[in-house]
Amino acid sequence: MDNQGKYIAPERLEDIYIRSQWIAQIFIDSLSTESTVIGIVIPDEEYIRKNYKSATSETTFADLCNDSKLKEIILSDLVQLGKKQKLKYYEIPSNIFLHPEPFSQKNGLLTITFKTRRISARKQFQSIIKSLYEENPPMKINN
Repeated sequence: MDNQGKYIAPERLEDIYIRSQWIAQIFIDSLSTESTVIGIVIPDEEYIRKNYKSATSETTFADLCNDSKLKEIILSDLVQLGKKQKLKYYEIPSNIFLHPEPFSQKNGLLTITFKTRRISARKQFQSIIKSLYEENPPMKINN
């Protein structure tokens, strides 16, 4: 639930946003004090290397995940997907973090059925989630 009492179903949103060709995995979350969701995104490295001009053979995947232009492209794609699916403004990520390490059972972020361990992910990314809301300016969504 967000700060306006609206129920947010993150798994449903993840099922929509995973359709982006730029994304391999995504974790949608929100703070109860905020009115929008944010996303922890594991980009699709193969797709990015083929389709993002700044992705040279010398560029590491971690460097790509720190590329603000790539972040902008992916966030914009998520916003468009959300609008196309007629999601409410509070269901569309206002900000994202590009993370280079895939969620796995080994790092404790996936269950044996390959579902995100939401509590573990929230705990691991707690400071990042907080900073995504503090960053200025997160994307403004107009519905």
